[in-house]
Amino acid sequence: MSTGAPNVPAVASPSATIVVNVKDIKGRNLPNNGLFKRLDKFYVEFAIDGQLKHTKSHTAKGNAASWTESFYFDALGSSVLECRVHTKHKIGSDDFIGGTKDAIDSLLTKGAAGVVTREICKFDALGNPCKTQTIIELMIVAVPNASDAGVLNMEEAITQQNNVLDSMMPVPSSIQETVDTSATGINNIQSVSATWAPLLQKIKLFSELVDSVAEVRD
Repeated sequence: MSTGAPNVPAVASPSATIVVNVKDIKGRNLPNNGLFKRLDKFYVEFAIDGQLKHTKSHTAKGNAASWTESFYFDALGSSVLECRVHTKHKIGSDDFIGGTKDAIDSLLTKGAAGVVTREICKFDALGNPCKTQTIIELMIVAVPNASDAGVLNMEEAITQQNNVLDSMMPVPSSIQETVDTSATGINNIQSVSATWAPLLQKIKLFSELVDSVAEVRD
């Protein structure tokens, strides 16, 4: 879904509710250690003021991955966007790789200039941030004249589903010919049924009449 945002201030008012769009999500320097590293997939979670969204899981190509989802959030300029990156394992529980926390107004200012790049961190037992070298890139914009992030998320989900359907392979010609032949046969059967039905009904009525006369004579 196109979400260009011309003439929208880069910095949101701290007290004004806006709708922000997070999209074009990419990851670099993703970890690839572990026994089942070739089976690992990665996904990204976003949270703003209790609203939680996450991408589908994708296998990294090399140490990079990208996600096509586009998310909408109701937010204030003072709201904080939490971004969390996870490894999804085929076997065992998922791993938290790291995350970031940034104020929406700061992200919109950076997003006005293009792609926002953030290095995610983990926290040690004392709460000190530890850089992970994993980079997350994304686009974030304020959506003009938008009143409900929920409606936009629903429209985006429908668009994504339609794209999936459009990308499916067409039915092979041999199968299509079989389907067409079957449909023709069914139509022919229905035509014969429609032609003979009145006559059969009359024969049935005549038979019932004959039976009734026979019963009276007996």
